[in-house]
Amino acid sequence: MKIFPNFNLPSHGPQRGMTLIELMTSMTIGIFLIAGAVTVYVQSKMNYRTTDNVSRIQENIRFVMDTIEPDLRLTGYWGRNKNGTLVGNTAGVQVFCTGADISGWAIGNLGQGIQVLDNAFDVGAIPCAPNTVARPNSDVLAIRHASSRVMPANPNQIQLLSDLFHGELFRNGVAPLAGFDAGAQIHDLVVNVYYVDNNSNNQDPAARFLTPSLRQKTLVNGVMTDQEIMPGVENLQIQLGLDTNESGTVDSYVDPSNPAVATSTVMAIRLWMLVRAEIEEFGYGDPGPYPAPDRALALLPDFPIIPGGAPGPATLYPDGFRRLQVTKTIFLRN
Repeated sequence: MKIFPNFNLPSHGPQRGMTLIELMTSMTIGIFLIAGAVTVYVQSKMNYRTTDNVSRIQENIRFVMDTIEPDLRLTGYWGRNKNGTLVGNTAGVQVFCTGADISGWAIGNLGQGIQVLDNAFDVGAIPCAPNTVARPNSDVLAIRHASSRVMPANPNQIQLLSDLFHGELFRNGVAPLAGFDAGAQIHDLVVNVYYVDNNSNNQDPAARFLTPSLRQKTLVNGVMTDQEIMPGVENLQIQLGLDTNESGTVDSYVDPSNPAVATSTVMAIRLWMLVRAEIEEFGYGDPGPYPAPDRALALLPDFPIIPGGAPGPATLYPDGFRRLQVTKTIFLRN
């Protein structure tokens, strides 16, 4: 059987590719999709960085408060004795710092359990070199008290023996028991100084701005040592809650330089801190200002600071860093 081809089948004709207009349209759509994906990625990364910076600032604030608050609550605690002015033998015990004798400052007035230097950024305001100058317009907080726990006699530590009537400092590991009742207790002497410095231990040398930090000078084995508590703290302000009429309650909160401090009982401390992120976000504009509780500072412009710590055109609170300000009132143990 002979089969002939079917010439009646339809012909598809020649095959055609994409036109230039179709190709350009496809490319345009693809570019928009890629741009959208990149935008979402960049925004997600920025949101993550922002969230991470804010979380770190909040974590730093909690850590600082957890460090200072217990120390403040023990202000004026001298073991079984509640009056630091009754602690004797302060002349027979010495406190050193970088070879210098600072006994007069550290233990010369134990009756003043808390001491605040208002905006004290003068040279020598803080004992112990090399950091003897606090950050401009920032307060310095000094706290003195006995340790919360009863301790065994330690020849390497300045300690306090106290009963209900008096107390005495000693350092040779032999408690002066003569004249004390059977309930006398031994505690370590605690002296801490909190201040804000222009630098941080982990300062990036390539950074455009210095990283400030909260630092602590603390008494260890009869010697004042210096250590960093937290980087990123830009300002520390302190107000004192005073009982001016012996009512047992706070009547007003004043700056440390207020004359009423000398004639009133300090019942509480109000801490104000400004803490910034450690990492700069380029393009981020600072939403300040940040009004400090100190009325004197409200009238001052930002103190200029540039890398190196010298005055210059930059601001105390430079753009590019996220910040949080926090206030907390801490009642003292009276």
